[in-house]
Amino acid sequence: MTTTQAINLLLEQWQLCLVDHHKDRDCHFFIQRNYSTHAPGVWTIIHNGYLSNAVDEQLDSFEQAEKRLFDLLVHKIKEQCSSYMSISDDEYIYAPVEKKHWYTILNKVKEIENSVNN
Repeated sequence: MTTTQAINLLLEQWQLCLVDHHKDRDCHFFIQRNYSTHAPGVWTIIHNGYLSNAVDEQLDSFEQAEKRLFDLLVHKIKEQCSSYMSISDDEYIYAPVEKKHWYTILNKVKEIENSVNN
């Protein structure tokens, strides 16, 4: 599996993490090429999320940026799942979500990680 394919699969899992509440900006991640007259071009990962911290990281190559985005998504998904798994049913803002939902996501993320790392 390519990193691009894995990122797309991770984004499907990320969307499943947005069940309780989110803003549209939580759904968008960017890899952008920056050119400059005074410095070599760089690739920038951008995410201006509501649920998680904003990201604006520069890397030297597209491959590095893609790998970093992959790692970032894995981290954010695991963080969201962990956070939600620690919430009791009466603390949910909307309808409670069964804990198995979060375990299913984590298992799928592990499967995606293994398919890229092999």
